[in-house]
Amino acid sequence: MGPRECTHISSNWNGLKHRRRGQEQRRNNDHDHEKSGRITSTTNTGAVRPFGASADARNSPEQAVTRYWTGCVYRSDMAPIQLLSNPTARGGEVQIREVVDAFARRGFEATVIEARTVADAHAGARSAVNEGSARLVAVGGDGVVHIAVNAVAQSETVLGVVPLGTGNDFARALGLLGGDVETQVEHALAEPVTVDAIRTDHGWVATVATLGFSGDVTARANDLGWPRGQSRYTLATLLQLPRLRTMAVSVNVDGRRVGGDTTLLAVGNTMFFGGGMRICPDARPDDGQLHVVNIGDVPRRTFLRVFPRVFSGRHVERSEVSTASGSSVTIDGANVEVWADGEPLGPLPLRLDIIPGALRVARCADVKQ
Repeated sequence: MGPRECTHISSNWNGLKHRRRGQEQRRNNDHDHEKSGRITSTTNTGAVRPFGASADARNSPEQAVTRYWTGCVYRSDMAPIQLLSNPTARGGEVQIREVVDAFARRGFEATVIEARTVADAHAGARSAVNEGSARLVAVGGDGVVHIAVNAVAQSETVLGVVPLGTGNDFARALGLLGGDVETQVEHALAEPVTVDAIRTDHGWVATVATLGFSGDVTARANDLGWPRGQSRYTLATLLQLPRLRTMAVSVNVDGRRVGGDTTLLAVGNTMFFGGGMRICPDARPDDGQLHVVNIGDVPRRTFLRVFPRVFSGRHVERSEVSTASGSSVTIDGANVEVWADGEPLGPLPLRLDIIPGALRVARCADVKQ
């Protein structure tokens, strides 16, 4: 790979760098709320809004709630909230304390699930849901969301997200990425909307399941201690390109064969993976469909022309890329590992099914996607 090709990929990736880093934290937030006109209103919180629906359409005098300047509407008498964080994240203790304090400033008790390992986090999240926790808030990136989703899917527990991780692709897909911690905590307190999730032989998936080059890059990025954020995926991509390989797989959508050998295969519930790449540009979290994107058996030079287009989603316009959609996908192959939500999912063979409305996710009605 020549310098020009490296520069092209790097510039595309860096062009979508997340801008949340470097924003100053708001000070005296409660005072700001009062100045900006915090008001009380009423709403019936028994039902769940569809994704994107307005909360105002369901107003009733049954429950007192607080509406802050962000437009979030939530109950003032919500049960204690459970917080789940990444037990291995650097600076995780500082982050979680900041989030606990932000909840406390709004009058909510937030209990941190004690976890020293990923296994502890899974067990703690499941325990919280089994004990009837009203709300489980994932504090971190897509890996923490993945653990939380595997606990709350098809339950009554609402999933909140405070996106303080590296990729944050689930939060990005739901319009939850912007703002500081104060704003994100208000999103996590908002009334829930229903969104879909992917059920697989190896557990639940919130965003995208993938294999091939994308999985290799994710594994490489997870091994890098530096840099932080999306730049880590840029570096991992450049390091992994010389090792591009073709995998022999068989892909079927709703019983119809749609693909074979691949350099990169993705099955998406949402649009993004890898910290903002639009790998499944037509995917929406409430459309009841799995979206399959396959970059076929191509040489490295062709791959280098196709792959940078994932930043805009225009890679699907290339003849080397095939797409399909449906409610059920099966993938067969030997010695192939699948990744999902930035985490190892398991080996092939694999079946994936979209489960409409499997998640109840806290989301302000007026956030922009």
